[in-house]
Amino acid sequence: MHWDMEELCRKYLEMESKLKFKQDEKIRSELAKVSAIHEKELLLPELDVAKEQFKNLQKHQEELEIKSKEDIKLLVKEVKHARLESFRRGLSKVKYCLFRNVNVGYIA
Repeated sequence: MHWDMEELCRKYLEMESKLKFKQDEKIRSELAKVSAIHEKELLLPELDVAKEQFKNLQKHQEELEIKSKEDIKLLVKEVKHARLESFRRGLSKVKYCLFRNVNVGYIA
């Protein structure tokens, strides 16, 4: 009988220990959940700000790409114009030299 009481007492303490462990585990789980929810609530505004910054940067990049394409078109036109002017000057020099040589030929 004494042995049965000790056995029951031991089983009671063992079950109480398991119950306490499960309760502690549940509390830890709830705390982790609450902590995660709180952290999420703190991070959401930061995420919104980051999304807005990203959107603004994308828009700025698109604007820069458009401007860059326009600048390239303008530079191409300027280079073509400069080449044409250089060609015309060269052609004028050739005409002048040719005219001079022709006139010199008539004079001599």
